[in-house]
Amino acid sequence: MKKSRTELEDVVLQYRSDGIKNGRGRKLSTREFAKQVDIGESTLYLRWREPESFQDKELLAIAEFIGMPLEQVKEKAIIKKTPDNQSSPSQESSSNKNSALVEKESPLKRSNPYFRFVSFALLVAIFLSVILNAVPIFKKWLLPVEIHSTFQGHAEDLDADELGQALDLHSKLYNYKLIDLITTTRGGKIEMTGTLEWSSLLEGGEVDKTAIFSASGTHIGDTAALIYAIEDEIYQESWIGTLTLHLPRSGPISGYWVSLHTEEDPISDGPFAIGRVKLKR
Repeated sequence: MKKSRTELEDVVLQYRSDGIKNGRGRKLSTREFAKQVDIGESTLYLRWREPESFQDKELLAIAEFIGMPLEQVKEKAIIKKTPDNQSSPSQESSSNKNSALVEKESPLKRSNPYFRFVSFALLVAIFLSVILNAVPIFKKWLLPVEIHSTFQGHAEDLDADELGQALDLHSKLYNYKLIDLITTTRGGKIEMTGTLEWSSLLEGGEVDKTAIFSASGTHIGDTAALIYAIEDEIYQESWIGTLTLHLPRSGPISGYWVSLHTEEDPISDGPFAIGRVKLKR
């Protein structure tokens, strides 16, 4: 049999069971009682299970039906105190200790995400520090080998009349044509890119090859000094040289280039090649 939770339920059960009191001469069913107090049967079951959900008008209807003062009905509608829901001093002490432990632990639990974030940030910082410290080492491995040398010597200007005899020159082998030479000056730096066509004088002077011309260097005042490179993508050939130009902000440009020829020269044994450059805007 289901155990009642309130004294009111016991009183109502006695009233339903006593045929003289209820005036029926027999036991009233739960449905009949619920109908008499104008409470749905399922609602009445809910009220017995959860007495705190009783409404005042429902308690008033029960009080009037069983002939009991309303205040007394309200008192009996309170859940009974049983050993199950009464805690001993030791249990209360243990509960208090557990609560204290929870209170002590909760700040740690709340701080765990913060500590995880700080730990992660430290790991990232350490990782980046290791990588940055290792970069110079990697650069040494990846960059070309550096060769350091020390030289002693002298330099001199050449007299115009002695220039031909003084220089160890190649003979005149080629004619060149610079096409669409785009020049960019930025601050004291200068860059040139364009197309170079050349023809061999030994083979009749007809245009033979086309290559990419690029140069970069320094531009100070009206003077530009550049290092140039010529790349022949078809024949997979390339060579470099130096270029000195009189390059004013307007007007034509003139200058000289110096390089080394590797082709066999039938006239001269000198390795150096020097040439004149003239450009117009």
